[in-house]
Amino acid sequence: MEVVHINQKQLATRWHLSEACLERWRSEGIGPKFMKLKGRVLYRQVDIEAYEESCLATSTKTSTAQASAGCCVPFCRQLLISADVLQHEVARDGRNGLH
Repeated sequence: MEVVHINQKQLATRWHLSEACLERWRSEGIGPKFMKLKGRVLYRQVDIEAYEESCLATSTKTSTAQASAGCCVPFCRQLLISADVLQHEVARDGRNGLH
């Protein structure tokens, strides 16, 4: 099984965040596990997916448990909102014939 890595720029793009935000999170111990190899920051795909999974919620009541587990709850909410907005934009563009 091949281990897939992505860099900071790719993760920032995936989550619609700035690279500076990811840098701040690393210094504060927030976010997925990461590694530094020769000065480069890399994230394993499996760790990103595990972190995203830890942010999933079925109600706002689960937010407290997630925060204590190390999940950045405001980020997770923003990620879900971004995904919802993107889904609506794709649906709207599809109806308007845009590609």
